[in-house]
Amino acid sequence: NVRMVGVGISTVIQCSTASVHAVTARQVAGVQIANLKVESTTTTGDCLDIVECTDGLIDNGTTSGGNFGIRVETVAASGPTTDRMRVTRCTMSGAAQSGILMYRCTDSTVENCVCYSNGTTASHHGIYISHPDTTRCAVIDCVAYSNSGAGIQLDGSKNQVLGGRFYNNTSAGIFTWSNNPGSSETAYV
Repeated sequence: NVRMVGVGISTVIQCSTASVHAVTARQVAGVQIANLKVESTTTTGDCLDIVECTDGLIDNGTTSGGNFGIRVETVAASGPTTDRMRVTRCTMSGAAQSGILMYRCTDSTVENCVCYSNGTTASHHGIYISHPDTTRCAVIDCVAYSNSGAGIQLDGSKNQVLGGRFYNNTSAGIFTWSNNPGSSETAYV
């Protein structure tokens, strides 16, 4: 287990090195990151990069800048996976792409988070649940506004949005997409 807990929100990590993630957890079961503030002046490294971790929690964090505020992902289809991750009570702003990206994740949640002013194009979103292999993920009671793309983009299958507010985003409040036309993929809103 890896546990990184700040004292209040006073633990601040600043990153100004291009292509470097401020915080990375890779292939860790039970990772916990709480009460952390990450400020990045680069647009190529992520504030928090969580790769192939299981049963983890990111709670009460704040990110500003970076490529992604929080990236939770499985890199390859035939390797370690990212399952049962929870991102709760976090605020992401000013990311070059999306505030939160969940990529090839299973049974994971984003809950009570706020994502605003993220992205530079219509393909960048407040919260992006991405890839056809992303299944049974939920976005619960989040707020996403003033993002360059959608407040939430939902790909994959059996993913859902429960409650929340999504407004003043350039393309849509909630946008669902299938990378597999003709498939039985389903999004629940």
